[in-house]
Amino acid sequence: MSELSVIGTLQGTDKGSAQLYAWDYLRHYEELFSRWRHSDINVIEIGVDGGASLKTWHWFFEKATLIGVDINPACRRFAGDRIVIKIGSQEDPSFLQNVASEYPPTIVIDDGSHIAHHMITSFETLFPQLRPGGMYIFEDMSFHFEDGVGQWHGFKQHQGLAETSMYDYLSRFIRARAANIDLPKNSWGISRYLFENIDSVVTCGGVIGVRKKSPRNFERDIEIFEREISRNLDNELYAERYAQYLVKHNVDQERAAVLLKDVLKVSPDNGPALTALFTALTRLARMDEAARIAEELTRIYPTDQGAWHRLVEAQRKRQRPDLELMALKKLVELAPEAVHLHAQLSALYERGDDLEAALSEARKASQMSPAQINLADRVKDLERKLSAIG
Repeated sequence: MSELSVIGTLQGTDKGSAQLYAWDYLRHYEELFSRWRHSDINVIEIGVDGGASLKTWHWFFEKATLIGVDINPACRRFAGDRIVIKIGSQEDPSFLQNVASEYPPTIVIDDGSHIAHHMITSFETLFPQLRPGGMYIFEDMSFHFEDGVGQWHGFKQHQGLAETSMYDYLSRFIRARAANIDLPKNSWGISRYLFENIDSVVTCGGVIGVRKKSPRNFERDIEIFEREISRNLDNELYAERYAQYLVKHNVDQERAAVLLKDVLKVSPDNGPALTALFTALTRLARMDEAARIAEELTRIYPTDQGAWHRLVEAQRKRQRPDLELMALKKLVELAPEAVHLHAQLSALYERGDDLEAALSEARKASQMSPAQINLADRVKDLERKLSAIG
């Protein structure tokens, strides 16, 4: 057993591994929580019961404030040194919000009712209040499986009023992380927030732990990059990879541009370096330079739609509609079935007062996608304008 498991066993919590029906969580927690052991943090545990786990946490976390949440007023007797007891229901968002506002948590452990709709309510209320990099723990997940721990029966009752089982609810986020998808389609509201802020999901013997993202600290990475670059001044690949890192994370685009220009002096037709430089220059609002880079990309990759898209973007931001039109017409040649490009070309023709060309492109777009009412309406509007002219 781990040290934490031993202490938990002595305190009487079933989160250890020594009792007959013990869950064997603590040896995992010792690893998951070790970074905060000596930190001044807030730990919210939903479900106090006999207070054994609070005593265990009091031993493990040397400086933490431990907030026990329970519906039983008798649990107030466990309040004391660094232990706070809050009486209320975990399915009451207002109550939970008040607790989290007073004690912003770094760790939340849900060992409450084990009813899915209670757990979902608690999670969707408290996870947004979790400190960056914090952990949200769901305990006793076996309650939610028919083939879970043998002594538990009536697993369906643990779904409560939830539209889906607790595992199915969480599996969306597990799948997103496994598929490396930050934001699945049709995500909005709290689901969007959760998808965007869940950094990782771990499972260990009846527990699912969800870690919240924390802001990236680029200073240390950049310090190491700069050190290695200074030691390898002639290493073109090092310079390019460092620049790509800066562009990917949108950090110090000026430095990225300098590095990439140096790379291109040696390899002027380096497509990935040109593409990264275009992005950096666009972010720096140096659109004349960005346009020249985009032109280089179209020269190297004359049939690449992405290169022409970049040129269209650059000319639009330079407010050069004549050059934007030339680039967009080429892009339409490469992608003649792209409805949005015909619509975009129609709008550009109209801004240049070429209504006949605008109408022609609008008709193409509408014929290609007759279900889009806005395209049909645009055709009618252009027809009226031409008719009014004569």
